[in-house]
Amino acid sequence: MATLGYAGLLAGPALIGFAARLTSLPVALAGVALLVLAVAAWAGIARNEAGR
Repeated sequence: MATLGYAGLLAGPALIGFAARLTSLPVALAGVALLVLAVAAWAGIARNEAGR
């Protein structure tokens, strides 16, 4: 897990920059926001399923 965390810290800004270069910075950051919302929703679903 620590390795995945470090990889995310290193690759995240580069991937956002790449996406911003293809589109624009607001679009790239909106994509990040959507991914964060998807992860939060998925965590809520997983938590509810674990409680059954």
